[in-house]
Parts: sequence; C-alpha cells; structure tokens
Amino acid sequence: MILWIHPIWQLAAMIIAGYVLSMGWSRFQSRHFKIKKSFPWKKHVLWGEISVIALLLGGFLGIAVGAWRWPRPFITGVHAWMGLAVMFLLLIGLVTGIILNRRKPRGHTLPLIHAASNVLMILLALFQIRTGWYVLTNFVAGL
Repeated sequence: MILWIHPIWQLAAMIIAGYVLSMGWSRFQSRHFKIKKSFPWKKHVLWGEISVIALLLGGFLGIAVGAWRWPRPFITGVHAWMGLAVMFLLLIGLVTGIILNRRKPRGHTLPLIHAASNVLMILLALFQIRTGWYVLTNFVAGL
C-alpha cells in the first residue's frame, strides 16, 4: 500500500497545478493577446507555491519509495529520469515566480521563462502519469 502514496500525492498536486495554470493562462491572454481577463495575483502565487512544494515533496517521496522498494536507483528508467527533469523545471518555476512576485518586472522575458518552464513541467508531469502507470503495472506486484 505504501507504493501508492507517491502516485496519489502527485495526482492531487497535479490537480492543484492545473488550477494554477488556468489562472496563469488568464494572465498570459491579458498580457499577450490583449484579452481582458482578471488575474488573481495573490491566489496564483499562493496556490502556485503550494503546488510546487507539493510536487517537489512528491518527487522526493517517489525517490524514497523507489529506494525502499528496489535494490538500485533509477530502475524505473524513463519515469525516474523524467521525474528529475520535472523537479528541475519546478525549481525554475519556483525561483522565477518568487522574483516575479517580489519585483514585478515590466518586461516580458522573465514571465515568459516562468510560464514556459511551468507549462513544460506540466506536460512532462502528465507524461509521468503514463510512465508511472507502467511502473505500477510492471514493477509493483498485485496489479
């Protein structure tokens, strides 16, 4: 049962990340397409921090469960390596988000880096669901 903690945790964190992405999409439309949309800045920051921290904790939880379950690291292959890429993108999103929240720069470069890294992170994390299912069905007994 302990092996299900990581996927359940990450799925919940991804739902939160999807909510944060929808708020960010409103901001992107407003700034780049001149479509009038409201942007709940503080809510986006709060839930963004929650989702990033939850996803990072879930990643470390996955590493811990993998180390507990299997004799060597990265036995899950693509799932493990892509998980590290997701965690790296999470850190980029977190750092750029902190800078954007504190300084609110006028340019478009940092917000675009923030958005691109987070969108790419979500796309990779969605692919992680597929590779994670492979891990569950092929490495975890009882499925």
